[in-house]
Amino acid sequence: MMFQGFEGAILVERVNHFICKEYGSEQERKKWAEDIIKYLCDIGCVNTPHWNKLLDIGDFETLPEVSPCESLILQKTIAHEYAEAVALLETNDIAIATHCRNLEAITEILILDRNFRELEEIEYQITGINFSRQESLGEQEANALRRIKLLLCASLYLRGKYFDCSNCFFKLLTNDHKMMDFLSQEAPKKFLTNSEVLMMVQISTLLAIPLDNYEDFTHIEELVPFQKVCPSLYHCLRLLINTSFGKFFQLWHGDINEQCDQSFFLDQNWGAAQCMMREKIYFFYLRVSNYIEISYLSRILGIEESLVKKEVENLINSMHLSFEIQGDTVRYKRSFFLENVVSQLQLNEKSILSKLESQRLRNREMRDLLQSMIIGNDENNRSIAGDALLRSDRRELSREDSEMMDVDEINDVSDMDNQSVEIGN
Repeated sequence: MMFQGFEGAILVERVNHFICKEYGSEQERKKWAEDIIKYLCDIGCVNTPHWNKLLDIGDFETLPEVSPCESLILQKTIAHEYAEAVALLETNDIAIATHCRNLEAITEILILDRNFRELEEIEYQITGINFSRQESLGEQEANALRRIKLLLCASLYLRGKYFDCSNCFFKLLTNDHKMMDFLSQEAPKKFLTNSEVLMMVQISTLLAIPLDNYEDFTHIEELVPFQKVCPSLYHCLRLLINTSFGKFFQLWHGDINEQCDQSFFLDQNWGAAQCMMREKIYFFYLRVSNYIEISYLSRILGIEESLVKKEVENLINSMHLSFEIQGDTVRYKRSFFLENVVSQLQLNEKSILSKLESQRLRNREMRDLLQSMIIGNDENNRSIAGDALLRSDRRELSREDSEMMDVDEINDVSDMDNQSVEIGN
């Protein structure tokens, strides 16, 4: 059964995803909706954003009785109140022996919430648990830690960081010798399945590695055992190495597309990944051809002609390639090596000249201001010097006059009304 092994919030999200994608017959979707409504009533968690939609699809004369909720964390997660659910998990009194399992539950909620910033904090927390110490955790804790690391790899796919996703995963393989066996068997309680993780790695690897390096990748000795775990990746690589692009896209748009469409997680970034892979092959043809017909690309790749034209045009514009589309033909547009650079340099020249002129005007204003300040300062200094000279002359005159005065003159200039001064006898 397609939903076997899932429970809680992830079961609700997966059922809702199937219904939104209109998988199965109308009767099957009705049955899924009815089953999930009954499940939510049984666990007492009916406050989900999908409730009304599920009720509309299902056929209920009377709703099932709602049982008391036994887990507030589960209730918050199903209601999409993710921050509150994480806060409850973080404040729980968790024993050291179950630390990784609690951290796994937090990581799952952050994945549902697409809270990638907090996931980086989880990554920081587990960096202190090296692989040698991992063996001493106990089997349950060690496997919980492995699942956390796989979830962190998956989060890179969900963010469109394909190279980082592929790189992260193969580092795990080379550092943890038990990871290969761990991937070969699903956990009884599932959130993100191993097959979904492997498909994320397959898509990310095909997108991240350049076409010219595919063959080198297949010969990496350390990854030979991985070919048994993920044969689909190596089948795709062989098709691409042999330039069997048409057969590759039959698989890419066929079985792989179906798996991604049906997966709640894979589907989240599948559209962008599909487009990137097609553009990668278009670029291969443009690199080896001076001109090529869109109808020819459409025919040999098995892609709709209108889509080929739209995506090739977008590729040319976004990558600034020296090609142009004329009708059905994509043609190399001969141009001088510095043709595009010259126009940009001319714009830069105008901008620089404008800024220089503005700076020249500011410099002139500053120079005029400084000159006026200097002139004003000189006049002020001359005024001060004149006043000082005048005061000096006055003091000199006073000194000369005082030397020539006699007693009678002193009497004449003194205050005769002042009774405290006596002159003569």
